[in-house]
Amino acid sequence: MVRIYKRNLFWTILLALLGTVSCNKQLDLESSAAAGTTQMWNTYDDARAGLNGIYGLARAALAENNGHWMYGELRAGDFAATTPGGYIDAVIKNELNKSFPEIEKLTDWRRFYAAIDACNTFIQYSPECLTALRYSRLNNKVDVAQAHLVRACVYLYITRIGGDVPLVIKATTEGVNVSLSRTPQKDVLDFCIRDTKKYLDSLPTEYGNDDRSKLNYDGLYYGKNWGQLGNTYWGYWQAIALLAHIHAWMGDYTATDTYTKMILNNLSQVHTAAIGYANAQSYLSGTTQSIFYDKGIIGGNCYQLLSFPYSMANRESGPSGVGHIE
Repeated sequence: MVRIYKRNLFWTILLALLGTVSCNKQLDLESSAAAGTTQMWNTYDDARAGLNGIYGLARAALAENNGHWMYGELRAGDFAATTPGGYIDAVIKNELNKSFPEIEKLTDWRRFYAAIDACNTFIQYSPECLTALRYSRLNNKVDVAQAHLVRACVYLYITRIGGDVPLVIKATTEGVNVSLSRTPQKDVLDFCIRDTKKYLDSLPTEYGNDDRSKLNYDGLYYGKNWGQLGNTYWGYWQAIALLAHIHAWMGDYTATDTYTKMILNNLSQVHTAAIGYANAQSYLSGTTQSIFYDKGIIGGNCYQLLSFPYSMANRESGPSGVGHIE
């Protein structure tokens, strides 16, 4: 049984960010969120804080305990543990039933559902910020589409990890205790595909610059230009990349080929390029010229097409500034 306790979790983690598997057929969801979760939607800055919280919580979910690597690359068998018999060795060997505290933490899904609930909350309540003159309907339309996109990405991750998972698409309310049945993995991913496609036309091709979508959403985005943002906020091309990932995981390689070709045939508009032999060493090293230094931006391209970036320039990649496992 996996329990998710969400008392004040969203806003506790959000404030921190702004200031600096064993399971049966049921999943218990206990939510008693702070009143602020549903009552703070009044201003332009409230909307911006809520949107940034979505990305922050999703990034934290993957970064905690090096989860992104533990769930993925380490289990692929391409690495060897320096300390045989430890928890990393167990993960590499897929011996996930061993009693290591680190493995038990990786089976705790609270952080993923905190991110999902942040998305659901934003989708439901952010339109209330339209009473603020600075916050336009177009701004909200774009922001809500991002919430749908990030939610789909989080669901892709947890279905890859756990298979069948509860599909929650409404914000939790104060004092509600519900028991949720798991939804088949295919149904969850089919929902994510439909949801992402639905909001494709609500996403700009880039933020803070020359949007080529039907929205024509040019100019600064929350006061910043593309050179400052890169792909920190997800738009149309990130949605295309996500669709390619989901279809690939489902084994639909025809659709995967379609979406990847859309990117390869529009590299200049996507603001990205292939990394070849000639520039691999400098672009992938831990220097100021690497794609990991500042949101993946080198020149006029962003080489982190779909990511929750850790900017080395902002010391988000560890105190040494030369990167860490994330």
